[in-house]
Amino acid sequence: MYVFFGEIPNMPGHCVVADHHTGRVYSGYHTENFTEIEEDAG
Repeated sequence: MYVFFGEIPNMPGHCVVADHHTGRVYSGYHTENFTEIEEDAG
């Protein structure tokens, strides 16, 4: 699971994310490679 920080302003279609378990940050990944999951309502 990754935490989405946002799109890179000068690189449309690319984003910055962090691995939820390790805390490692990744940049330059294509936003189309990720799927948003919804929080549990319960």
